[in-house]
Amino acid sequence: FFFFLRFFSEFFFLCRVRVRVRVGVRGRVLALEAARRGRPALIMEPDPEGLRRRVRTAPLEMICQAPVPLTSRLFLRKPLAVVAAEESESKLERHLGLFDLLCLGIGGTIGSGVFVLCGLIAHEYAGPAVVASWIVAGFGCVLSGLNYAEMSSRVPSAGSSYAYTFVALGELPAVVAGWCLTLEYGISASAVARSWAEKLIKWSDDELGGYPEWLEMGDVNPLAGIMCIACMLILLRGVDAGRQVTNFFTGLKLLVVGFMIVGGLLLFKADNLKPFAPHGSSGIMRGATSAFFGFLGYDEVCCMAAEAKDPHRNLPLAVGGSIVGVTVLSSVAALALVGMQYYEDIDSDSGFADAFGDRGWEWAQNLVAVGELLTLPLVVFISYLAQPRLQYAMAEDGLLPSIFARVDANGNLSWNIFISGVVITTIALFVPFSTLDSVISAGVLVAFNMTNVSLVVTRRRHTSKSGEATRLMLIYTGVTFVGALVLRHLVDAEDVHRGFLAFPIVVLLGAAYLVVLVDRTCPEINDTSYTGFRVPLVPYLPSLGIFVNWYLVAQLEWSALLWIFCYVSIAVVWYLCYGLRNSVGNRDGWMKKLEVARSVSPDTVTDALLFSSHAANAHDIVDIVDEAQVDIHAE
Repeated sequence: FFFFLRFFSEFFFLCRVRVRVRVGVRGRVLALEAARRGRPALIMEPDPEGLRRRVRTAPLEMICQAPVPLTSRLFLRKPLAVVAAEESESKLERHLGLFDLLCLGIGGTIGSGVFVLCGLIAHEYAGPAVVASWIVAGFGCVLSGLNYAEMSSRVPSAGSSYAYTFVALGELPAVVAGWCLTLEYGISASAVARSWAEKLIKWSDDELGGYPEWLEMGDVNPLAGIMCIACMLILLRGVDAGRQVTNFFTGLKLLVVGFMIVGGLLLFKADNLKPFAPHGSSGIMRGATSAFFGFLGYDEVCCMAAEAKDPHRNLPLAVGGSIVGVTVLSSVAALALVGMQYYEDIDSDSGFADAFGDRGWEWAQNLVAVGELLTLPLVVFISYLAQPRLQYAMAEDGLLPSIFARVDANGNLSWNIFISGVVITTIALFVPFSTLDSVISAGVLVAFNMTNVSLVVTRRRHTSKSGEATRLMLIYTGVTFVGALVLRHLVDAEDVHRGFLAFPIVVLLGAAYLVVLVDRTCPEINDTSYTGFRVPLVPYLPSLGIFVNWYLVAQLEWSALLWIFCYVSIAVVWYLCYGLRNSVGNRDGWMKKLEVARSVSPDTVTDALLFSSHAANAHDIVDIVDEAQVDIHAE
C-alpha cells in the first residue's frame, strides 16, 4: 500500500502538482519538511530525538488540520495535546483537594440508597440477604468506576464522560454522552428536589398535623422550586462557598448514617436474619439491580476536574474512595436494619425511621426522619454543581453557545449557573419525579458504557490498527445490548420453551468472542509516558462492565427506553444543526490553544502531540492516527 502511495506521490511531484498528505502528527511534520525540500512526502525518520525536534518546531497548521469528509468531521477526536493545552490555560481556579472531592463523591452518592433502598430491597426482594445485594451492586459499580478512575487521570478535563468520549470516539459520540450526563446532573437535581419536597410534605402532615395549602398545588410543587433556587443562589456566590456547604452537609449526613448504623446494631437480633435469603439468588440479583442505582453520582467528581488540585492523582483516588465508602456504609447499614427488624415488617419507604419506632425509640425515629430531610438536599446541590461544569466544557469546544463558557471577574460561571438554574427550577416545579426516574437511570448507564468503550479504545488503538479496536468495541456494545434485552425478557416471561434461551446464550458467546478478538488483534499501546492508575485485565473488565450496565438498562420499562431513544435523537439533531457548524475542532480553533500552550510549556505540548498519535517509536513510515486514513488532495 505504501509503495503504491509513494509511486503516485513521486508521479505528482514529477508533474509539478502540489501534493498534501494528511496523516497523523509525524506524517504531517515530515510531509511539510519533504515539501520544502522538494522530495516525496513519505520518508523514513529513524531518530526519535529528531522527530521530537520536528514536532516541537513544526507549524501547528500541519498538525491540527480539520478533516474534510463529513464522517471525519462527525467523529473528529480531540488530541490529548489539546487537552493539555486547555489544562494549562484553564480560566477556572484549582482549589478542590482530595478531601473536597471525596465529600463531593460520597455526599452526592449517599442519599436515597441508604435511607430508602435498604428497606425496599430487604422487604421486596432479598430479605436479610440485602447485604449481599449491596456487595454485588458494589462490584458491578467497580467495573465502571475503575474505568472512570483511569480516564480521569489520562484526561483531567471538565466534562467527565463527555471529555473521555471526545478523546477516544469523536465529537458526535461526545455530544450524546454530554446530553446523557445532563440527565444525571441537571435533570436529576430537579427529580431529587421534587422527591425531597414530597417527603417534607408527608412528614409535615404526619408530625405537624398538616401543612399550608400552597405547598402542594396539584402537579406544581413550589417547595421543589424553592430548593433549586436556593442551590442556585449558593453557587452564584462561587465554588468556594459551594465547597464549604458540601463539606458541612456531607459531614452531617455521615453522622446521621453513623447513628443509624450504631443504633441498629445496638438493637440487633440474630433471629431476624433467618431465613437469610428467602427468595434465593434471584432475589439477591433483583435487589442488586435496585441497589446499583444507589451508587449513581460518584462520577460527578470527574466533572470537577478543571477545578481539582493535582487531578492526575486526586481524581482516581476520589472515584475509588467514593465507591468503596458507599459500598461499606450501605452494606453495614443494611445489616443493621435487617438485624433490628424482621424483613417482612420493614417499611419500604422509610425503613430505618419506622424500625426505630417499632423498637420503642421514638426519639431516634424523629431524628432519622429529620436527618434525611436535612441532608437529602445535598444530593440536589452536588448534581446542580456538576451541570454548569459540563456545559462549560461543551461550550469551550463550540458545541454550546459561548455564554455557557463565560467566566466572571471572580472566576465563576455566573451566566451558566443562572441559565441552568432557570431550567432546573422549571422542571422541578412542573414535572413529577416518577416521570424522570427511569429516563435518568437509562441515560446514566449509557454514559457509563461510553466511558467503558473509551477506555478500551484508548488503551488498544494501535498505530497499525487504528480503527479496529473502535469497530470491534462498537459491535460488541450493540450485540450485548440486544443480548441483555432478550435475556431479561425471556427469563422473566412465563411458559417460555427452554430452546429460546439458546438465542441469548449464543449472542453473548459471540460477544465474548469479540472481546477476545480485541485482545488478540489490537495489542496494548506502549505509552510509557503515562504513569497514572491503570485498569487491570483490559479489555475484559470494561467489557464485563458494559454487559452489566446493559442488563440494568434492560430492567427498565419499554417506555423509558423509548424516551431515552428520543432524547438521544434530539441531541444528534442539535449537534447537526448547531454543533457541527460551530465546533472549535472542525474550525481549526485548536491551533490557537496549542500555540499559546507551546509558547508557555513547549515540552509538555510536544509530549502530548506525540502521545496523541500513539507513537510507539520513530521507525514507522507514517503514523496513521487521528482519522485512521490517508487523504491525498491534489491541486
